[in-house]
Parts: sequence; C-alpha cells; structure tokens
Amino acid sequence: MVPVLLDREVVSAQIERNGPITSVEEFLETLVQSVRATKGLTAEARQFFLSTGTNPELLEQDNIDNARIAIVAAVESNRQEVLASALNTGEVAELLGTAPSNVRRSIGAGDIYSYGVDANGSHRIPRWQFVGHSRLPHLREIVTCLPTDLHPLEIEAFFTASYEQLRGSTPAHWLATGGPMQTVLELATEIAHQ
Repeated sequence: MVPVLLDREVVSAQIERNGPITSVEEFLETLVQSVRATKGLTAEARQFFLSTGTNPELLEQDNIDNARIAIVAAVESNRQEVLASALNTGEVAELLGTAPSNVRRSIGAGDIYSYGVDANGSHRIPRWQFVGHSRLPHLREIVTCLPTDLHPLEIEAFFTASYEQLRGSTPAHWLATGGPMQTVLELATEIAHQ
C-alpha cells in the first residue's frame, strides 16, 4: 500500500479558499497549503515503509510533506510539457487537410486521441498518433483495450515505448508501418490485465 499524495477534497478546499489558480506561483502555493493540510502516513503505511528498510528519519512529517510537494510538482510539470507539445484542433485539421469539425468528430469516434480541452476550448491532441499527414491506423481499437483509468501520459507511454513483442518497435511505429493490429491488441490486453 502506498499513501495517497494529496486528498482531492483538501485541494478543492484550498482552491475555494484562495480563488482560481492563474499562475505557477499560485499553483505551487496551493500545493504547499494542500500538502500541509493532508494527514500524514497511516500506521499501516508507516509500517509498510519500515518493512521495506526505509530509513525511519525519512518518514518524519516534514520529509513526507517535501516529498509530496516534489512528486506532485513533477507530475504537473510533466503534464504541462506534454500539453505544450500537443497539437490543437486547428493544427490537426491543417495537418490532415480537413476541417476542424471533422477532427472533433474523429475525436468523438475515438479515431483521434485527445488529452482533453484546454482553457480556450480547443482539444489538446498528442503528436505521436500522426504519421506524415495521416492518422495512426487502428487507434480506436487499441485505446479501447487499455484500462479506462490510465492517465493520458500512460497512454502516450504505451504507444511510444519499445516492446519485445513488437521486435523492439513502439506500438505507434508498428501500426504506422503496417504491422498487424492483433499483436498490439494482445499487448494492450496484457497490460490491461496486470
């Protein structure tokens, strides 16, 4: 068992108290306040860490708070990098030579994967699913085999990591070069059952 990094209700209460987050500084301040308001390790979690040989000094509350802040900040930093490198609806439409409405329909059908919608109402669409001016084939079938609770970064990692089952290729490259969809489906199913 690994402890929860932050309690969603605590973060919501901090945002409600402080108002909307409009800058990195405000995000980090909300994060620090939320960590400080989150309960420490449960006795069970503490015992788990001690049983793994963890130095007891590392389990002191200040160290745990600092670790939570560092982890959540790193996750947010990675998320921001991914979103910044993603394409928007208009860019994908231009890439594919189609109208933005067709891109939105393809997202709705699952033929194009989107991280979600940004503050401007435009989809944030990862680049890994495009080959030249075409969509990656069989995306819908593969994504529906993956666990529904996967984070978008985990989905990206699945499609961009090399696998022995694909002769060292990534699922995105395998599909883009005409590799059998069934091999990637089997890999996705295997991951879903882990």
